[in-house]
Amino acid sequence: MTSEETQREEPAPTGLEHLRFIAARLAELEVELTRLRAQWNGTATEAYQAAQEQWRAALRDLNALLTPRPQEEPPASSRAQPAEAPVQKPRRSSPRWA
Repeated sequence: MTSEETQREEPAPTGLEHLRFIAARLAELEVELTRLRAQWNGTATEAYQAAQEQWRAALRDLNALLTPRPQEEPPASSRAQPAEAPVQKPRRSSPRWA
């Protein structure tokens, strides 16, 4: 079996697995940036904080999209069963042949 075939047999990562990976990587980057941020001042610090808030908001949005939700109950109107229509016999347009 080739490595390509092995890769095909592995289940695809789920949205939550991707989300966890992204969140973990962002946490790692935050630790690395802590040292650099100590050297920043003024505009650089403000720009980073604004960008960071955008990234966090995007991560919250991504989390909301990828987090599975329990199946919502359909509206009552869609659960109601329609009344059965009376069965009609088909009309014959030609004489019956024996």
